[in-house]
This record gives sequence, structure tokens and C-alpha cells, in this order.
Amino acid sequence: MQYHLFCTLILLTLLFNRCKQTASPTNTIPKAYIQTFTVEGGQATTLLTKYGTRLFIPACAFEPTTIVTLAFTEAYQPGEFVALGLSTTTEQGQMLESAGMFYLNARDEAGK
Repeated sequence: MQYHLFCTLILLTLLFNRCKQTASPTNTIPKAYIQTFTVEGGQATTLLTKYGTRLFIPACAFEPTTIVTLAFTEAYQPGEFVALGLSTTTEQGQMLESAGMFYLNARDEAGK
């Protein structure tokens, strides 16, 4: 339950963050790891990913009637971390353990 709440909070932060992106990490992720979902703005949606992560998209997350494509990548196994080139380190360069990581990219029909 706490994990799903954490994922929901992270998702909401990503969805409401209006910062301009200069590069997309999805360009370097092997296509086999990317899960794609299509949602319509103005409608609350719950998505279930390959590993069972539930993503709740509130109705107000996107403009009504906007079709949005979500690219979602999740990694929970050490082999996946290696395959995706993921790692977590401190500012001093020490490795940290991770129970998993995910990346979410949302784009509308215009690619924004």
C-alpha cells in the first residue's frame, strides 16, 4: 500500500511539473522495456503495469479530450538495472541499494 501511494505521489509530481525537457531518456531505453499506455484527458484512469505497479491518473492530470501517450519503464531486478544502465549513488559516489526504479514520459498528440 505504501509503495502504491509513493508511486502515485511521484506520478502526480511528474504530471504537474511543467518544466521544459531537453532530452528524453526513452531514446536510450531498449524498446522491450518500454510499456505504452494511451489515456484520455479529463478521465480518471488506473493502469496496471507488467510487474503489477498501479498508476492512478486523476481526471485533472491532462486537458480534457486530449489523447496522451504514456511511456512507462520499470526495473525491479538487478539484471534489469544493468540492462538499462541504471544505478543509484550518493553525492560521494557510494552505491545504494534499490528495490526498484521507474520512468514515466507523457506526450500529447502534438508531441508535447
